[in-house]
Parts: sequence; structure tokens; C-alpha cells
Amino acid sequence: MKIAAYFIFRDERRNARELVQCLKEADAIFALDTGSSDGTAEILREEGVQVYDWPTVQDLSAPQNFARTKQNSRAFRFDEARNRLLKYIPDDFDVCAAIDCDERFRPGWRAAIERGWTPEGTHGRYRYNLFDADGSLLRYSLYDRVHARKGAKWIHAAHETVSFDREPVHVYLPDLTLDHKRNWDTPRGYYLDLIRLAAREEPDDWRMQFMLGRDLLVLGDPRQAAEQLEAVVNRTWDNIPGESKADALKCLVGAHQKLGDLNAAANYADDMIRANPTSRDGYVTAVRIAQSRGDWAGAYMHATTALRLAASPLSETDATAFGALPWDIAASGAAGIGLFAEALELARKALEFNPGDERIAGNVRKLEEIVAPLNREK
Repeated sequence: MKIAAYFIFRDERRNARELVQCLKEADAIFALDTGSSDGTAEILREEGVQVYDWPTVQDLSAPQNFARTKQNSRAFRFDEARNRLLKYIPDDFDVCAAIDCDERFRPGWRAAIERGWTPEGTHGRYRYNLFDADGSLLRYSLYDRVHARKGAKWIHAAHETVSFDREPVHVYLPDLTLDHKRNWDTPRGYYLDLIRLAAREEPDDWRMQFMLGRDLLVLGDPRQAAEQLEAVVNRTWDNIPGESKADALKCLVGAHQKLGDLNAAANYADDMIRANPTSRDGYVTAVRIAQSRGDWAGAYMHATTALRLAASPLSETDATAFGALPWDIAASGAAGIGLFAEALELARKALEFNPGDERIAGNVRKLEEIVAPLNREK
């Protein structure tokens, strides 16, 4: 099997050498420079990467730059950049592994692909981990940017995906993991312009409309985000799974939290649970809202329900839902309604997940002081 790794970049000097080391399991590495000025291309060439130049304009806010996208010239779009690079990868490669500069495959990734790939496969599906700046895991989901070479084409100006000239066949690669340690300081205003463009181009694409709402929440105005997301969840769509609708509802919760409307946030959290009742995410979202409102009975109910649900490897999951958080808030909720013995057991379990957390350790000590005389009275 012949495997190519490829990526697009602009001013990624800080990531260049580490990224190449990660990708050296490939038969060849291809990269497209969309306008660097920090010497990234020179470093990559020194490391043996085949680098191609395609300077672009990233600022779509200027009218003249938006006009260029219509003329298919040098205004930056993710799909066009990736497709341009894909043309340089010879057809005799079987599989291509697309990656971003702040992502890393774990060692042994090539063997993981070789073990799981099938001749008819178009997309490989594998675990994707998103980490916060402090190294804590924020969420995980399945990714599908390892793909067959023949017939592949990227679509969408932003949040781009690989499409094919034939019926897609997804291959699960259980031993492949991609870690994403995002650089949160990188300016991303142009990204919001791109997703606005993608949503305008594809008004009937659920994913593009949802992504616009999500990106407005992260990068823009929560009021605009709420309006966009409400339009998405209230519209009738064909074949949208419950977990996808729950993702949109979760963003609506976040938008209304930012707007200070906790009642609306709580209602959307309940809708999120109804949309995907077998996932912890909705319950943990509801837990956070209940805690912020001082609703300890609600916090206890939602947290203990979440703890009875297992993780699913096939959907996007808030990593905190499987750490100390639900145990910790369940303990607070139990204490808030007078269930001190149960609160102590729940707090101890939370401390097992985060043994160095002084706040949780302090809660355990306080609950032990409360429960000890109660036990002597029995």
C-alpha cells in the first residue's frame, strides 16, 4: 500500500519540524504554501517535503476579495487549496492522509491504516481528540480525513469534507488516533467569513447552516448565533440524526448562557436530552445549567442519570462527561437536598478522577465531618 500525507499551511514555522516527524511514516509528504513569510516552506523542503506555492488572500471581508472567490482566483478557500494540492499527488498512491499543522497522528498510524483499509474504501474513520491549551481533553469524535486517492474531491469553502465520484464506503480504523492541540491564539476572523460564504452557497445543507451557527457562537455574536441555530433546529430536514440535532441544541444552550438567559438555556438543554437520550452530553449540559441556577435537585437528577450511560465511540462526546465533573456535581446536588452519605460517596469518586483537586478534596473532608456523627447515631 502506498500512502501520502498532505497539508496546507501559512506561517507554521513553530509546527513544521514536529509535524514532519509525525508524518515520516508516509511514503511521501506533500504541502501547499498559501502565502507564508516566516520561512516555513524552507524548513519543510529541508525535511524532504514536496512543497508547492499558491499565495492567496485570507481577508474575505474586503469586497474585492469576495469578488475574487466568484472568479475562482486567489481568495483563500479551504476546499480549493486542498484540491490544488491533491492534484500534485500522483494517482499511484492508494491512500492519502490529510492533516492540519496543529494536529498529530500517534506513532504507528501507517500500520493502523494498513491493518484496517479495504480496497473499496473511500474514507477511513478514526478517533479525533481535541485538547485545550492546558492539555486537558475537551472532546473526542470520529474523523474521516484519511481517504482513497482516486476520485477524491474536497467540497465547502470552510469545514470542508472529502467527496467522491462514487458511493462512499467508510472504513473504521480502530487503532488510528489523531490528537489536535489547537493554537487558540491564532487569528480566525477570516474563518467566519468563509463559513458565511459556505452557508450562502449551500442554503439547504444542514451541516453548513449548523457550522455557521456554531462558529458565530465561538468567533462572533451570541445573538446572531442564537438566531442562526434556532432557524436550523426549527427547520424540517430530511435524515438528520438525533445526535446532530443535539449538537445544534448544545450550541443554543451556550448562546443563551452568554446572553444571560438561563431559562432559555435550560429549556434547550432539555430539548438536547430528548433529541439524543442515550448520550451523556445532554445530561451534563443540563447539569451545568442546574448548578448555575442553584437547582440542586435538578443537578442531582441529571448527573446521576448521566453516570448510568456509557460512552459511544461513534459520536462527538464532551470529554468532561466521563471525568470528575458529573460525579462532582452529583455530589453537590445530593448534599443540596440532604443526601449527605450518598454525596460523600459521589465526592470520593470525583476525587479518584482528579486526586490533586483541592476543592474536591475539601468537599470530601466537609462531607466526612457531616456524615460521621450521622453514622454514630445509627
